[in-house]
Amino acid sequence: MARRAAAGRADEPQRDDVLTRERIVAAALDLIEEVGFSGLSMRLLGDRLGVSHMAVYHHVRDKRALQEMVADAVLERVELPGDEAGDWVERLVAHSRSFWAELVRYPGLGSFVINEHHLSDTARRLYEYTITTLLDAGFSPRDAALGREALFALSPYYLAHPSLAARRSRSRRGGSRSKWDSRVDSALEAAAEVDDLERWTFAKRALLEGLRARLAGSGPDTTARRAAR
Repeated sequence: MARRAAAGRADEPQRDDVLTRERIVAAALDLIEEVGFSGLSMRLLGDRLGVSHMAVYHHVRDKRALQEMVADAVLERVELPGDEAGDWVERLVAHSRSFWAELVRYPGLGSFVINEHHLSDTARRLYEYTITTLLDAGFSPRDAALGREALFALSPYYLAHPSLAARRSRSRRGGSRSKWDSRVDSALEAAAEVDDLERWTFAKRALLEGLRARLAGSGPDTTARRAAR
């Protein structure tokens, strides 16, 4: 019995030795899919990896460092489309769709990325992509930065929006809209059929098309017309 216990203790450093950043992050992401971002813990992660939670601390400083590792790993997968995706509006729409698709897989991660995640090199890469795309489109530095802020401001609502099933359940509860204008009621029912990614895309595209109109209205012709008045 004593020999088996000693052998078990001797084996644990070997399991610890094979831990890598990639294995830790992959296991953490699997856990987040099951228990949500807020449920991720070093103890659960150790159990998933087959090591003690203290062994995880040999590779990750603390839970906050683990959260940032996970966030960066997901953000690294977000696409940064080039000219092949179309003009600047289409590129930013494709980028936004990729951002949503990656983050929504992991409940609670979007809130962390938007509200708490530090501006790591990976996060800065996405931040810069939107602003430089707007600059290349012809926006002034001020408007490019404000445009990026406007696009980002939509994210918290849509990433935390109820699921399609929840919206349908809520919209049909007890005839709560029986006194509403029938046209409004029909519009809400039609919108309930749209999935979350398309809702996100609609909002982003609507804002981007507004920015396109703003850019077109601030060109040389507009300046000349104003001067002639």
